[in-house]
Amino acid sequence: MRSFLLGAGLALLNIIRASAEPVAEAAPAPSFVNICVRDPANIECENQAGIPDYIKGSYFVHTGYVFAINAVKANGDVWYHMNAPTSHSWYGVGFGRDMNNVRMLVAYLGSNGHNVTNSCRMSYGESEPVYDPDCVVDDIYGDIYGPYANTLSPGGVMITHSVCRGCASWMGGALDLNSTEQPFIYALGPNTTLLSDRRDAEIRMHTFHGVFNLDMTKATNYTGTYGRVPAPQDPANQGQGAFWAFANAFSSPQYNFGDDTEWAGMAHGIFMCIAFLLIFPLGAVILRTMKRAMFHAVAQLVGFLFVLVGFALAVYVSKIYNKSKKFNSAHQVIGLLVLATLFIQIGLGFTHHFLYLRTGHPTPMGQIHRFLGIGIIVLSVVNAGVGWNFAGVMGLIFVGFFFLLWRANRKTTTYKAERLSSSFVPHDYKEDAPSEYEMHHAPFASMGQPHAGGNGGRTPRWMESNDSLRNLSTRGTEGYSDNPATMPKHVPYHTQWQPVSGP
Repeated sequence: MRSFLLGAGLALLNIIRASAEPVAEAAPAPSFVNICVRDPANIECENQAGIPDYIKGSYFVHTGYVFAINAVKANGDVWYHMNAPTSHSWYGVGFGRDMNNVRMLVAYLGSNGHNVTNSCRMSYGESEPVYDPDCVVDDIYGDIYGPYANTLSPGGVMITHSVCRGCASWMGGALDLNSTEQPFIYALGPNTTLLSDRRDAEIRMHTFHGVFNLDMTKATNYTGTYGRVPAPQDPANQGQGAFWAFANAFSSPQYNFGDDTEWAGMAHGIFMCIAFLLIFPLGAVILRTMKRAMFHAVAQLVGFLFVLVGFALAVYVSKIYNKSKKFNSAHQVIGLLVLATLFIQIGLGFTHHFLYLRTGHPTPMGQIHRFLGIGIIVLSVVNAGVGWNFAGVMGLIFVGFFFLLWRANRKTTTYKAERLSSSFVPHDYKEDAPSEYEMHHAPFASMGQPHAGGNGGRTPRWMESNDSLRNLSTRGTEGYSDNPATMPKHVPYHTQWQPVSGP
């Protein structure tokens, strides 16, 4: 009996000893949803708005924009939080001092207007960043301190809560994880609508940008292969659900910041509209009403200069956006065609003018020049509709100018000198009417009818007189002038396009 009790006591003692010794267990795998890194069994730490001191992070906050980062040195993962108000169509951050060869993280609302699309891109200069399909961004959900992760919050804030795999380095650049002043750039898009699930969606030029520095020694995990999206840490807003409670930490104030305006595209449109809807039609009206080829040429050359300025602005804008860098869009192709045709138009106009001065007769180039000009303006209006959304307004302006041109053409089918000449006797020349000035063949002119162009079929005085300085042998050379002060007193003054009527 005594031996039995002794054996039972020893067995009980062994059980007590075994229960007091720790049981060897496999270490839990790192998890990033609803647990704390240091104490996986204690979720109470997750119910704190502040980030525990053992989870590293650096923070930049400025007027509604927030960027917080935690980097892992072993694998280059970048865990980050970023948010911005919906008054901006997109928001983003770049890993560098400027836009030259830097990694950029961009975000905008998805097609349903609620989810946030996160995109990893590369910037190679002052132009739209290019989507990098080899760069992987994983969205993180489930963190208690991020209840609206990668969605639009009830307060109208777009929230990014993600990890960019291997983002700390890229071809030709890298984050300096040992730097206490690592520069970052950030930008906010314009107040326009952008709803897309595509990670390569087109974004418009930013309306605000700035630069800030972060202390990466406070944001980098130098051991291990896991990280964590930094949590809200504003001590003035502690408490569960304070997902927006961020404050600057280990960050410099922003610098090199400013507002931006997408001025070049608007300026391009303004210059082109002035040229094709105002100056070019006005030049045609001047020729019909004033009968002065010089004024017509000057007006059209001024319009051509406006087109060249607009073209230079178009090239500048095209290099900013990815969709236009190759110059293969419909608007660009038509624009290049119009520009090339304008050079031909100028050549036709000058060639016709000089040939007419020598022969006194219309030329085929003049006919082509006239109708090609109308075609250029029509094509330019169509192209404006392709490039802009208010082609209807431009079309009304275009129709209005051509109505004025038509009215002017009906009222001025003869020269002023001919209409005022009391000695002019109208003749019905029918098909054999003289073609003394090329504009008699205008689309609206009544060829061969009484009171049509010409001087009654008579030879102008300056052609009859052998003493005139304006005969065919000297026209366009020495002595040919429209200025009365340079003409001999015995030669009556007449403008270049006003032949003398009467006996």
